[in-house]
Order: sequence, then C-alpha cells, then structure tokens
Amino acid sequence: MRRLPTLLAWGLVAVPGLLVIGASPASASPTVVDPSGCAALLAQAEVWPGTFSTSEGTVRLFSDGYFSFLLAQPPCARLED
Repeated sequence: MRRLPTLLAWGLVAVPGLLVIGASPASASPTVVDPSGCAALLAQAEVWPGTFSTSEGTVRLFSDGYFSFLLAQPPCARLED
C-alpha cells in the first residue's frame, strides 16, 4: 500500500514537467532566405554521387557531407531572427 502514495507523488511531479516540455517550440528547420532556390540546390544531393547496380537491384548513394555542404550555400542561408 505504500507504493500507491509514492506513485501518485511522482505523477504529480512528472505530469506538469511533461506539460512544460511538451509546450516548448518544435525544433523545426529554420526558415531559409530562398526556399525554392534551396530546394533546387538540395535536389542535387539526389543525383550526386549517383547509383550503382547490384545483383539485388540499383542502390542510390547518398553523401551526408555533400548535403551539409549544400545547406551552407547562399540560397539555403538561414534568415536572421
């Protein structure tokens, strides 16, 4: 019987804490200077470095480094707050 009051006490502490955390702003990508230009630039990440064929089909290669490089280019620059 001693466990029930302990669980209730933790619940009274945890629920308001979770509500505060849940109310925080989402960590979405920031707004960029030129959204359509940035989208066109990031489309290049789908093309390079390309694909290769295996016995099970075609595999698309993807470069995280290249994607990060493209994000740093002027059309994808973040708007100042």
